[in-house]
Amino acid sequence: MNNQNLHVGHRKRLTDKFLKNADALSEHELLEILLFYAIPRVNTNETAHRLISSFGSLDKVFGASKQELMAVAGVGEKVAVEIMLVGTIFKVIAQKKKESLYIGNYYEFTNYLCDVFRNEKTEKFVLLLLKKNYEVITQYWFSDDKSASVSANMSDLAQLLTINKPYRLLLAHNHPSGDCLPSDEDDKATAKIYMLCSMCGMRLEDHVIVGDKFYSYRSTDRLKRIAEKADINRVLERI
Repeated sequence: MNNQNLHVGHRKRLTDKFLKNADALSEHELLEILLFYAIPRVNTNETAHRLISSFGSLDKVFGASKQELMAVAGVGEKVAVEIMLVGTIFKVIAQKKKESLYIGNYYEFTNYLCDVFRNEKTEKFVLLLLKKNYEVITQYWFSDDKSASVSANMSDLAQLLTINKPYRLLLAHNHPSGDCLPSDEDDKATAKIYMLCSMCGMRLEDHVIVGDKFYSYRSTDRLKRIAEKADINRVLERI
């Protein structure tokens, strides 16, 4: 039996294994099968291993840029585009889930944030607007590494709150560095959003920072301390 027949046999066996029990396949095997269709007549096993080794995990492979992917031996433009396409499909599906998403408890919220920020390489904020029963109405995204950029978004956010009339809100953002401790700029952003929420009669439930771990403003009483200064009713009392 020649190498070509052996290669075809391997592809069929791996495909059959996938169809029989997909959960039994490792990350590199799943990626190897995907590469079958971008690299028709070449052994994709080594390329799959190199991709996982280069990026550390399957989810990071699908979050990589074209340039990053093509820096891996065996990955040409066609392969890179296929991987990026699948990664984009994942993002679209995750975004669609918000339409029926419920944030019933802190555990569900942090799990959801893991999916949201998994492949983000820049610092971004997301504000979830919720009904009283914790059903997500919509999400509002903005980037921020300086408090000035939060100020620029306040008018848009105020309009969003007026239109959607949420009962409660959850704020979260990521620290790509992995350090989840809040900065002074994070506190300022939280205070501004808290004040806007209090002016609209809505509740900012928490601000969670996602790094290697999680940091919760509410569970550490940081949100309570911010509320003492930013709640509009308390501000008016001090005038």
